[in-house]
Amino acid sequence: MSDLTPNPDAPLITFRDTMWRSVPPWLKTGTAQRLLYSIAVQLDAAGDAIIAGVKMRFPNLYSSDSLPEIGAERRIRRGLEETAENYTARLVRWFEDHRRRGGAYALLQQLWYHYAPNNFPIALWYRSGTRYEMAVDGTITRNLPPSLPLHPDWAQWSLLYFSDEFTAADEDDLVLIPRDWIAAHCFGEIIVMPAGAELWDYPASETWNGPGLWNSVDTGFRVPVR
Repeated sequence: MSDLTPNPDAPLITFRDTMWRSVPPWLKTGTAQRLLYSIAVQLDAAGDAIIAGVKMRFPNLYSSDSLPEIGAERRIRRGLEETAENYTARLVRWFEDHRRRGGAYALLQQLWYHYAPNNFPIALWYRSGTRYEMAVDGTITRNLPPSLPLHPDWAQWSLLYFSDEFTAADEDDLVLIPRDWIAAHCFGEIIVMPAGAELWDYPASETWNGPGLWNSVDTGFRVPVR
């Protein structure tokens, strides 16, 4: 049995090579040679295009030019300043990421990649009282509420962005990842807060008498997500 293992070091056999070995001597000169060569070179170009088309289906195997199309097909958005290498790695593991789609951890992780390396604290609150807080380094902490009756609007959520970099003009970008990754039955809003801002009991034990930005003129803004 012959060895069918691919050998990447083997010389490439083209249609032109095959033609030159296969035709009789009287077709290797003059007009006949030029005619056959023009046909074979077109076949080689078509073969190269087919190979390139197949390879373009795989992230960065042939060219990074196909990353936008692959990302759109796999529903993985590229970060605002994400490198091709990092984006390629995320496109390779897209199936595993989508298995967690709709959960808080998947949403926050996608937000981290979207804004890296200019990350900022983000908190995801559900009306049930459960909080997920993500630090600048991507660490996510889950805080469960005390034993309380289920809120009638438990499927509502709020995303708090603690950053001074956004304005109302950024609303279209702000909603992209939450719309893609929040659970389908949920609806909520994004609340952009000044960096370092404090809310009642957030961070824990903060009250009106504590230090913070309670009187700041930068009051932030809300963006509904439907």
